[in-house]
Amino acid sequence: MLKSVCFAGFILVSLNYFCLAQTSDDTFRPGGQRAPTVRELQEIDFANRRRALESLNSLPRERVTKRTKPLTKAERKRIEELKTPSAIDLELYKDFLRQPKTGIFRIFPNFDCESNNLVKIGNECEKFVSGLWSYSFSEKTYGLSSGFYDLRFDDNIFVGGGFLNQGVLVSVGDLSLDSITNENESVKFLNEYNPETDYKKAVEQSAKIKKGISFENKNYSKTVRAMENNTYILRSISYRYKDLNKKRSLQLHNLTDEDRRFLFINEFKRRDLIVAFRVIRKSDDGGLTIIWKELKSEKSPILVYQPDDKLSEI
Repeated sequence: MLKSVCFAGFILVSLNYFCLAQTSDDTFRPGGQRAPTVRELQEIDFANRRRALESLNSLPRERVTKRTKPLTKAERKRIEELKTPSAIDLELYKDFLRQPKTGIFRIFPNFDCESNNLVKIGNECEKFVSGLWSYSFSEKTYGLSSGFYDLRFDDNIFVGGGFLNQGVLVSVGDLSLDSITNENESVKFLNEYNPETDYKKAVEQSAKIKKGISFENKNYSKTVRAMENNTYILRSISYRYKDLNKKRSLQLHNLTDEDRRFLFINEFKRRDLIVAFRVIRKSDDGGLTIIWKELKSEKSPILVYQPDDKLSEI
């Protein structure tokens, strides 16, 4: 019997609601036509969902009083101005930026003011800049608050990796990016580091990375202190995933935030990256200006969840 399930469209700015028919492959419509599977419906709706995901950072904000209001035109203009690198820096690094697989961006500290697509206002959050606290090198744009990014800036700390990601960072000191190649010892170490592809082993590996791994007088970790005129190397392994529990299915009418991220994860550009980046300026507004270059980009490994594993973050 066909069971109709209505659910809210995933993070759509318009907050429209629509219904999907939850069916199985052996469910047929009158006339003998097979009803579309959930997967087929997801594929049909992919373009709309992707646009919705990309608009996460323009969703309504929350004040301390719990009242909500959208970003004003003036606030949007301010954010656009803040994220634009200065003309001085663009001129200074114009030759570097002409090289392939390079870039420049500004990033601002995250004071834990943004959650559930809302931004809190008050205290340190008065200095918070919505949507500019994380960056995706693979997408060459700012990350999504749902965790799809390679680098996050938490006050004075860089954090490697977002959702279902093994991010490993190392500081290499005051070195120019031109001097960082694949022959660099830190790059070699990161390139030879083998990510686990079994969920339970990946959780153990993630714990070791968070604790820190020492090699040749350098510390490789999930986090590192952000400093002006300093260069860093990041390996960002954004897993795809495979669930071996064939009986498990995500119930579309009862999705948690974690479920939603798993539901869409394989539709993102998931890469295994090594990038070198350098903080070239720390400004009075709290923002950092960063230049970067890509050293490696490969298809990311698949993280396998055994039938008894819970679909969860590593």
